[in-house]
Amino acid sequence: MRIGPLYNVPGANIATYQDQPLQRVSELRYLGVFIVSSRSFKCSLVYAKRSFYAAINGLFGKLLNLASEEVILELIKIKTKCTQVLLYGLECFHLGNADLQSLDFTYNHFCMKLFKSGTSRLSEVFWY
Repeated sequence: MRIGPLYNVPGANIATYQDQPLQRVSELRYLGVFIVSSRSFKCSLVYAKRSFYAAINGLFGKLLNLASEEVILELIKIKTKCTQVLLYGLECFHLGNADLQSLDFTYNHFCMKLFKSGTSRLSEVFWY
C-alpha cells in the first residue's frame, strides 16, 4: 500500500523470505484504525460506523423496552463504549467535510431511532 502522490502507481514486486509475492492492498488495519491508500493520510470510517451500529443495536436489543430514552442516551455518551468505538483514533487524521458529515449523520441516525423521530408522516410526529 502506498500513501502519497504515486499511491496508484504499481511498484516493484516484493517477495517474502519464502519467495511468495507480497500482496498489494488498498487499505490496512493498524491498531484498530483502517488506513486507506490515497494522496494524503486518510482513514476509512466504514468499519467504525459498522462497529458503532453493532454496539448500539446490542444495547437496543437489551434495553429498548426496559429503559427510558434518558438512560439509553446516558449509556451512549462519550465516556462509554459506543461513542468511543465511533471516534477511536480519529484525532490522528485530518477529517474533511464529507467525513465529518458522515459521522454527524451516523450519530443523528442513532438519535432519530432512539427518539422515534425518523418518520416522514407528520401525523406520527405531532400530537393533535
